[in-house]
Amino acid sequence: QRYLSATRAAGCRFDKIGKCQTLEDTSALPDLLAALQREGFEPHVDAALAAAAAVSEAKPDAGVLRRIEEAAARGFSLYPFQREGAPWLARHRGAVLADEMRLGKTCQALIAIPDGAAAMVVAPACVKGVWESETRKVRPDLRTDVLYCRTSFRWPKPGELVITNWDILPALVKDGNFWRLPDSLGLSVPNGMILIADECHASKGSKTARTRRIAAIARAVRRAGGSTWGLSGTPLLNYPPELWTIFRVFGVEKTAFPGGWPEFVRLFRGNRGAWGGFEWGEPDPCVPDRLKSVMLRRERKTVMPELPERTWSTIKVEINPRTRQICDDVVRHLA
Repeated sequence: QRYLSATRAAGCRFDKIGKCQTLEDTSALPDLLAALQREGFEPHVDAALAAAAAVSEAKPDAGVLRRIEEAAARGFSLYPFQREGAPWLARHRGAVLADEMRLGKTCQALIAIPDGAAAMVVAPACVKGVWESETRKVRPDLRTDVLYCRTSFRWPKPGELVITNWDILPALVKDGNFWRLPDSLGLSVPNGMILIADECHASKGSKTARTRRIAAIARAVRRAGGSTWGLSGTPLLNYPPELWTIFRVFGVEKTAFPGGWPEFVRLFRGNRGAWGGFEWGEPDPCVPDRLKSVMLRRERKTVMPELPERTWSTIKVEINPRTRQICDDVVRHLA
């Protein structure tokens, strides 16, 4: 059972003729070896295969490299750690990019989007304009469409980035004990779509409508062969179950913790409290390695110690005529 858990978590499939587990993607070999080692196995790898896997892991996708160079040619150069983060994200169907705030998670995610892919960003309403402007600078090949109301929700088309916000995600339909997208949406997801959830810690509450909605969208995207990426500078805000919920939304909980929730609780030293719930202790030493299999986090003091504590930028926002009139009246009064 431990062997099956490890191989399935790495994406292996059972070959009925050969009576064995098979792995088609060579680049996933390091993940498979790490999963087997976590379960106590000592895998041995053919030298030629190991060399091929090492080359595959070390060499990012050619499309990612080309997009990085194209951005640099337009005057948008990525820092070295961002040149590592974008290919890392592109290699994962489910992942959480957890770089500290102000380290450019937006541009890394944009670079990671494959050429011609249908992509969607779910972000706080206040940063939708930032995503739109960053896309024009980093990925001008992507058409952008910003959604503003719940009834406007739609799937992106190939070569398009649709930008929406958490508060206007579509309502779900309850199917027994589960919540799902209406058939009109759930059956029309573009193949290979990319879903990016900015400030993904907004889905930390396992019982909130917001979490149910983004989880249903993420499941539909993965069923269509797409990728689900979360971005957050603070993936663990208060206590471990919030992280487990985020991992479940993006479909990576079994990759990091093949034993599921019981293993997560054990490794985070969870014990039933006297009044219900769990009390959490110091995590097991293996937890950081487990998290690294699905989450990439860099801190400013490590990758950019020269970055100032605070920077200022001008962000354009849209306001309606009535609000503009009130602002003008206030300015005139102050003058």
